[in-house]
Parts: sequence; C-alpha cells; structure tokens
Amino acid sequence: MRGIADYEFLRPIGGGGNGRVFLARRPPRLPGDDEFVAVKVFARNSTSDMFRRATARLRRTAAIHSPYLVTFADAGQQDGVFYYAMEYLAGGSLAQPTQAVDSALQVRAVGDAARALAALHLSGFTHGAVKPGNILLDQYGAKLSDPSLIDILAPGMCYSGRGGTESLAYTDPGALLGEPAAPEHDVWSIGVLLHWVGTGGTGYEDLPGDGVGALRHLVAHRPQVSVILIEPLAGIVRDCFLPVQRRPPVADVANRIAEAAAAMSALPR
Repeated sequence: MRGIADYEFLRPIGGGGNGRVFLARRPPRLPGDDEFVAVKVFARNSTSDMFRRATARLRRTAAIHSPYLVTFADAGQQDGVFYYAMEYLAGGSLAQPTQAVDSALQVRAVGDAARALAALHLSGFTHGAVKPGNILLDQYGAKLSDPSLIDILAPGMCYSGRGGTESLAYTDPGALLGEPAAPEHDVWSIGVLLHWVGTGGTGYEDLPGDGVGALRHLVAHRPQVSVILIEPLAGIVRDCFLPVQRRPPVADVANRIAEAAAAMSALPR
C-alpha cells in the first residue's frame, strides 16, 4: 500500500490481524512540527455509522491529557477503509524495538503503560488491547497506543479472529468469555505483560498455535507465575492475576512497577 488520502507511506512499521501501521510524511494541513506520523489502516471496510462511532471514540480518547498516551492527529475514511494518524515514536515497540532495551527499561515501559491506563480508567474508559506491540518507545520512556476499536469496526467478531495467539494471551479470560469491558481486565493484561518482560513468556505453557485451540486453553487454564521471575515483579504479577474483585487499581500497580524499575536501574550492571 503506497498511501491513503493525502498520506504518503514510506514503509510498514507494525500491524496485526485488524490492520497495518505505516510510517508516513505529515501532510501540510496537519498542525505540528514533526516530519512523520504513524498511520493505522484497518483491514475491514467500515460503514458511515462505524466511521462516526470510531472517530467519536478517538476524539474522546484524544481529550485525555497524559504524557503516557500516544497523541492522535487525524482520522478518516477512504473507499470504505478507516484509518487514523498518530504521533510517530522512533523507538519501535516492546514487541519490536529499534534498538536493544535493557530489562529495567522494559519494566519502566510497562509502568508507563499502566500510568496511561490509570488516566483512561479515570476518564471512564478501558483499553482492551494491552500487549507488547502497543507499548511504543522513545528516548523519554514509553506510551500506550491503539485503544481497541474492534467492537466498532468488526462487531460480533470473535476473539479467535482478532489476531494471533500471542495477542490472545494478554486478554483477561473474563473478556474472552464475553464479560463487559472493565478496568480490572486491563490490570490482568499488565500482569501478563510484566511476566513477559521478566521471563520472555506469558505464563501459559503449551498454548496451541491456532486461535480456537488457544481460546479454549486460555479460558480453561490460569497462567503460572514462573519461578525465574524476580521479586518484586512476581508479587505484582500475582496481584494482577487475583480474582477480579481483589485486583489492585492500575494506578497502584503503576507505582509499584516504577519502584521496581528504579531499584533494577540502581543495580550494578
């Protein structure tokens, strides 16, 4: 894909089952000094009603002022294809960083994502798609991107069709079973993400490679906190995996992660 609307695409920089993200030149009509923006193009066609609802959600999200949330710049629809533009962070994502990221910085990035969630939750929103590919990095830290629009742009689509098993593993089992979106579901996702940063795995063993098989496995088994996960990270993860009513608020989780990251940074390399 070479571009959409007045965006000139330079190269793909990410994506998943619901669309692709491209590096693009900032059109002159958009305010701002940055030369580039990131443009997400959704894979499925959208109706005018979907476009209206999706842009309304992005507009409400953009009104939440947090240094830990990616800034949205524009949204549009061309030939039934929905897209939106956001700030470009040159460090890549936790899933695909552009340069080596040490363990303390990875933990701090998860903490930054938790702070972004705290701002969302305070404004009455949940994210619903917390995973390594949505934690974007730059020289200042990390920002959370891509609040889920799948319920609008692909209504009725089951989780098994929303991406690979690596994405499903970060989703609260309650959400997989159809529970209404809740802040506690994002807390669960932060726990899985922190486990992945600390061990390289999500805590689920022998996860099937196909979507339906993975879905069945995830709702039938609880993740196991690995013995190689260091404290205090392991304690934070265990609390994120508590039953919904007992999970800590994500703001508390963010503070604990920040303290853990600071302690790790102080250790001799």
